[in-house]
Amino acid sequence: MVANTESFILTITNQTCACTVEFIPLFNQYLTTMNIPGYTLEYTQVLYQQNKHGLPVTDANSPILTVFDHGILKYSRAYKVGDANYNRTFTNYDELARYLGDRIDVIVS
Repeated sequence: MVANTESFILTITNQTCACTVEFIPLFNQYLTTMNIPGYTLEYTQVLYQQNKHGLPVTDANSPILTVFDHGILKYSRAYKVGDANYNRTFTNYDELARYLGDRIDVIVS
């Protein structure tokens, strides 16, 4: 996808983390509702890669929500442990939709 300079949403997950388990249904609902391309990778698929294509993966902290514009990382937002207000993007569908809605033009345009 990056090599093909596609535009898409990618979420880096940690399936052993409750925050990821809570977020994935919201993420999938948004992709379905908006009919846009989105993908999920487990953090271990990225963590030890030499070329991370700009993905901010340094440990198991996840989810990390990213938007790629023509193969280039345009936006990223990582879950912050202990910051419920900041994490509303990962726990509330309306907040997720608002966050991505402000950035999604790179995919739908």
